[in-house]
Amino acid sequence: YKKSMRKKKKIQWRRNNKINEEKDPKKNDPVRFYKWWKKEENINKVYLSTKHKLELFNKINLENPSVLLKKHKEFLDSGGD
Repeated sequence: YKKSMRKKKKIQWRRNNKINEEKDPKKNDPVRFYKWWKKEENINKVYLSTKHKLELFNKINLENPSVLLKKHKEFLDSGGD
């Protein structure tokens, strides 16, 4: 999502050395999306609400907890507070 527009837009991100455009890559490949999203240059490109962050971080914590950043693990443990 883009916060300012409040509507779904296609997100451009690299996958298999190609630029892909997807409406919701966090559902299709959450771990790969998270690895892309958590980079400083990408985190502001895609706005995630608290609810969507919790959902994403929870999926990452279940599928591949070693990928989750410490600050995101703390955010998940606090319930988004």
